[in-house]
Amino acid sequence: MVWRTIMRFHSMKMDEINKIIRDLWRSTYRGQDIEYVEIRSDVDENSSAGVRRRVYNYRVVMMKGDTALDMRGRCSAGQKVPTMPILHLLTWLKVALVACLE
Repeated sequence: MVWRTIMRFHSMKMDEINKIIRDLWRSTYRGQDIEYVEIRSDVDENSSAGVRRRVYNYRVVMMKGDTALDMRGRCSAGQKVPTMPILHLLTWLKVALVACLE
């Protein structure tokens, strides 16, 4: 029950963060190749044998229509420059979120 509530909260906060990223991206990036970027989180429940815990892997994806493509290793310098300040902001938000949950 508690875990489900935490996961709902996490999902809600990720949606809010992605909305902020989308707005910031659209106001700063002038290229036409990417509509927006967002953070995706994947759950890896089989990360360590013997220990029952979930591991979350976060990644930044570029969106064009309904297609998502990982940014790592696939974006240009012109796409990285506006992304970096946004990601630094999100890192601080994640740290604050983790601190609130502990």
